[in-house]
Amino acid sequence: MIHVLVLSTEEGRICLNVDNEEDAGRLLREGARELSKTEIQSLGMDGYEHLVCPANTVVHGDGSIAFTPPVITPEEVMEQYAAAIQRALDAFAQTRGYDGIVSACSYATSSNARYAAEADYCVRLRDDTWAKCYELFDGIRAGGKEFPRAEAFLALLPVSDARWPA
Repeated sequence: MIHVLVLSTEEGRICLNVDNEEDAGRLLREGARELSKTEIQSLGMDGYEHLVCPANTVVHGDGSIAFTPPVITPEEVMEQYAAAIQRALDAFAQTRGYDGIVSACSYATSSNARYAAEADYCVRLRDDTWAKCYELFDGIRAGGKEFPRAEAFLALLPVSDARWPA
């Protein structure tokens, strides 16, 4: 879990992310304050917690915080979303003991009827998911729209509600 903390230093107050419990606990015991989920959302940090640092986050004298999210190109967003989609496909296949979606799809010619049926489903799921993904990417690029948050984007894809056939 990533913690977003405000702490005092010799130079003043800073805001940063901490990605391990031991350091977070130590800093909190030393007087740091952890931002709540509501604060993180209201500051526009939601989804960027792992990037919060003094270079992009200013703690003003009155305690208010200004966060400047990183500029991310559409290509970088697409790379991040593609990685998340691949993780979602792999996680689905892993619910049946496969290493990932590629492993599940490799059973398409299996002589075992169950494995072949699961592979067929995974091939269709993978194909449908990526086809919808690229359709959405093209629509966003063509329309000059911003990408939705990753969770919202994933929810539009077939993998988000995949269920193994009975």
